[in-house]
Amino acid sequence: MRHYRISDQNPIKTKRLIITPLTAKQLSVLEAQEEDELLRGALVEMRKNVMDDHGYALWYTGWQVSLRNGGTPIGLLGFHGPTNDQTVELNYEIKEEYRGNGYCQEAVKALTNWAFGCDGVYFISVLSAKDNGASNHILEQLKYYRVESPVANQRVGTGTPCERVDVRLYVHWPSDRSQFWPDAVRQYGYRLCNRHRYRACTRFRT
Repeated sequence: MRHYRISDQNPIKTKRLIITPLTAKQLSVLEAQEEDELLRGALVEMRKNVMDDHGYALWYTGWQVSLRNGGTPIGLLGFHGPTNDQTVELNYEIKEEYRGNGYCQEAVKALTNWAFGCDGVYFISVLSAKDNGASNHILEQLKYYRVESPVANQRVGTGTPCERVDVRLYVHWPSDRSQFWPDAVRQYGYRLCNRHRYRACTRFRT
């Protein structure tokens, strides 16, 4: 059985970025520095999961996004745990002052490719706020398809005490695994939204 220990993983390098999985100690440092209560809570949860499950730590930790030129940290990506029904859920955040430069798309693409190289990962899902046009555009550019599912139209909390947003569910799968889509429809209730159906069906025939 493959293990996903942080010590076994080299940083992922792209043209402009270095994406590094953080140890529990590094997460603790970020936690102490974080002023946003919601993000600090997420870092606490990451750290606890990394400490409790070393063998799957890469699926729980934050992956720090840094510029190759200078090493400045500009954001964080991460998963919500190991595969569940052949699916992992991805989340990401790029600091506001570095947005609009394509860094988020570059980082999400790199971690998406890494995840699809892992055993048992057939789908990657992302929840994105309905009114977050930049995030939704990035996902569509990377061929994440917006789907209709039981979670796609729910309202979820994104802050304290009661801030809430409508979300969309996006799912991505590599073209060589498109034969698994009918199973996803039956098992998880996914349905492609109308505006993506023709492109997706064309892709299935390849």
